[in-house]
Amino acid sequence: MKMKSMKLSPEDHAPQKGLREMPSYPYGLALSLDHQCLKKLKMKELPEVGEKMMLHAMVEVVSVSQHDSAYGGENQSVGLQITELSLEEADEATEEKLYGEKA
Repeated sequence: MKMKSMKLSPEDHAPQKGLREMPSYPYGLALSLDHQCLKKLKMKELPEVGEKMMLHAMVEVVSVSQHDSAYGGENQSVGLQITELSLEEADEATEEKLYGEKA
């Protein structure tokens, strides 16, 4: 299975006044693992900031929505709740396999 990068392109950014730096990824894609989660994942040492890891997750669909808007046409969304996950260190071979050659 080839994964798709969710990184935002400059065209994806809606103009927002007052923001110095635009986010690299859409709101809501960030996960925060608390102490209990780290304990369940048996992570004894914290990873370095910027380190790449592989996330495997089982999710449950918790909401489905579709509506029309006068401002943006048809909109669809799916809400997912992560129910099970595992983390492992990612190596360059794994990244290349998932995303192709590095830019």
